[in-house]
Amino acid sequence: MKSLMVGMLLVTSTSAALAGDGKDAMSTVSARGEGRWEMICHVTRSGGEQIVRILDPERNSYSDPELRRASCDIKNANKAPLVVSISAPAMACPFKSAGASACEQTFAKGRAGSFELKAGTAR
Repeated sequence: MKSLMVGMLLVTSTSAALAGDGKDAMSTVSARGEGRWEMICHVTRSGGEQIVRILDPERNSYSDPELRRASCDIKNANKAPLVVSISAPAMACPFKSAGASACEQTFAKGRAGSFELKAGTAR
């Protein structure tokens, strides 16, 4: 069976305007893993706009400079682990096991999980 490795999108901002205090910095949620998986995120953007973003092996990343809150549910139907990564300068990493340099969580094969991001809870 041919496996598909999904790459993680790394977002780097070179704009001083975005780097400022982190309030308008790009926030990114991404995942990588083999096989089938799905992440459904209920997102609140600036001004209260609410949207739903579905990530999967075909679309494995969501970036938004106006992200203020996100609640995400993960279903990993894989036969391999799924790694979820978050880059959100204005928000605390929701994963307890994450290191100081990277906000990542590995979801075991066949497992489900969830996490929540909130603006104003800086790392």
